[in-house]
Amino acid sequence: MIVTPFTLVSFSIYLILFTTFLIVPLFLKWQKLLILVSFPLIAVSCLIAVIAGVWSMISGTPESVTLLIGLPDLPFHLRLDRLLRNGNSAREAYSMLC
Repeated sequence: MIVTPFTLVSFSIYLILFTTFLIVPLFLKWQKLLILVSFPLIAVSCLIAVIAGVWSMISGTPESVTLLIGLPDLPFHLRLDRLLRNGNSAREAYSMLC
């Protein structure tokens, strides 16, 4: 398996979803154990996302994925591009919607 920044971000999202939907309900009665388990998992997930972002900006190769959302005849889609660069955050945020 080839590891790319996109696969790292995907793994980071899966780790957050795993923590949110499986770990939190499981340890809801034991709050101290919940804190000891969930906080490090979320921290590792954030670290993986930061590594993917730095790797993506250093490599300079754009990766994009278009996810079709909604009905196929409507022109709505979500585009996932490289992380925001050079202070063009407004333009990049707008490009995610178009």
